[in-house]
Amino acid sequence: MSQSVYVRSKATGHQHQKCYLAYTNGCSTKITGEHCISHNLLNKIERLNKTIDVLGLSWLPKDQLTSVGKKSLVSNVLCSQHNSDLAPLDNEIGQLVEAIGVIDAEYLNQNAMSLKFKVDGSGVERWILKTVLGLVHSGQIRQQSGLPFGTHSKCAELLCVPHARWPTGWGLYVSTKASKVYHSSSFELLPRHNPDTGVLLALDLKFNGIQMHFLMGRPDLPSSFGTHRPGALVFRKGSVASIIELSWPRRRAGPPVRLTHAGTYAGASPDHSFAKPAQ
Repeated sequence: MSQSVYVRSKATGHQHQKCYLAYTNGCSTKITGEHCISHNLLNKIERLNKTIDVLGLSWLPKDQLTSVGKKSLVSNVLCSQHNSDLAPLDNEIGQLVEAIGVIDAEYLNQNAMSLKFKVDGSGVERWILKTVLGLVHSGQIRQQSGLPFGTHSKCAELLCVPHARWPTGWGLYVSTKASKVYHSSSFELLPRHNPDTGVLLALDLKFNGIQMHFLMGRPDLPSSFGTHRPGALVFRKGSVASIIELSWPRRRAGPPVRLTHAGTYAGASPDHSFAKPAQ
């Protein structure tokens, strides 16, 4: 289970200067090429879509979904020990994205069947934290000025420390604002930050077209971001309902988020915008 996946602390006494988890004193002497966006996720997108389409990185055209090669998403920001420690988290996001894709494909059939999947929501959250730290430390995402983003010190603690306490309001929200969801095998990311300090406060995310928000600060109006840690994603087509159950060990799950299949279309998603939370 992913909740038991944590990094070593003081296991080696070594700090690698290029590893963003060097402060744990658990580094190996070798730095590794780590995909800032999970290799597992990239492989699933590539298999379903034949290309890897990404939006939101600092070196890509603004507001434009762009096909990229996997090698362009590799950075040297983790030592081999920490890379190995955190590698199982990639399975969690892979399971979520694959489940969405399988349900969407099933609903293309005239006699679609009900499907059910289980995904560790806590593992998905910690994968996002790993991704945030990797993207920031590699410079894959930056402020519009070109300056690097800062991250709250709590991010590394939540990633590394067993049973660390999550601040109120932090974590994953699934949007209920979008009137239509266009499923496409892609990953989209929009960072939100404090303009005075440069510290990241949130990521707007889309996995296969489903909009989510990951908050690293307490929102004034949590409901404007959608449902916090929903217990399930329910996809309905007529009388057929498929479910992705999300588990939240030691946390209370929110109500399920329900989506209705309205039809199909050919080509890339026509919508790469994010529904904005209420101000």
